[in-house]
Order: sequence, then structure tokens, then C-alpha cells
Amino acid sequence: MLFRSSFGLNQAPRTWEPTITNIANQLEVPLRGPCVDAFPSNGQLFLCSYWDTVVFSPLNYSTTSTPILGVRLYNQGRGLLTSNAWANTDSAVYGMDSRDVWVFDGNNFKGIGNQRVKNWLFDQIDPANYQRIFIETNTQDRKSTRLNSSHRT
Repeated sequence: MLFRSSFGLNQAPRTWEPTITNIANQLEVPLRGPCVDAFPSNGQLFLCSYWDTVVFSPLNYSTTSTPILGVRLYNQGRGLLTSNAWANTDSAVYGMDSRDVWVFDGNNFKGIGNQRVKNWLFDQIDPANYQRIFIETNTQDRKSTRLNSSHRT
């Protein structure tokens, strides 16, 4: 992963080279496969591949003005199916990986639904269109969560 400290909100860095006002570096992240997406929870950033999740935790600002991040494997075997297969609510994150639909409370991942529901859901997904899966929430309507995907025809 490449990171840089000095650039505007929603802007790409002009360079990855370190300068007087910019700290740029590379960081090895312990994920199997490429990063799919990331979600925030409890002041931390959870970065997911198809198979795993790592957590980025700010450690301190004591020695420099740039935050020092702690990076560690958080869960092996729990990742994200696609880049939009998650959604935040006020108290939890809902997501979907290759074997389950889950809820994350900031500390633990928990599968949602029994094996019969999971079998039915995954049978409805067209393998050619799985990239179209996304999760959206409506917190105004009793925090209901909907999973949207392309169904086989």
C-alpha cells in the first residue's frame, strides 16, 4: 500500500516522492490477494481482501505530526465479496463475503442467517454478475438492511 500525508480531501497526490511537507511511503499489508475495499468502525480503518481483513489503528502523534499506524491481521477468512458489499449503520457494519453475510459490531464479525438462507442467497447470484452486488441501508426505516444483486434469469 502506498500512502501520502499531504493532499486535499478527495484529491489524488501529485507525487509519491517524499518532500519537506510530505511524508510518502510504502507499507506491507498482511492480506491474501489484492485489497477489495475498506470501511471505518470505532475510529479504525478495516481493509479487506476477498479472504481477509486487517485493521489500521492510529497509535500516536508523539514523535511527529504524522500519525503512526499500527497494522495487523484482524480476521483470516472474513473479507468482502466486492467493493460495494458493505454498508455502515449507526452501530454496526453489514457486509458480504464469499461464504456469508455478516454484521460487524466494531469488535466481532457475526454471520447472519442459517445455512439454508445462505444456500438460497448464494444460489441466486449469477457468477458472471457478482461484481454488481452491493449493500445499502436505510437507517430511517427501522435500520432495515437490503442486499441488492443481479439474479439469474
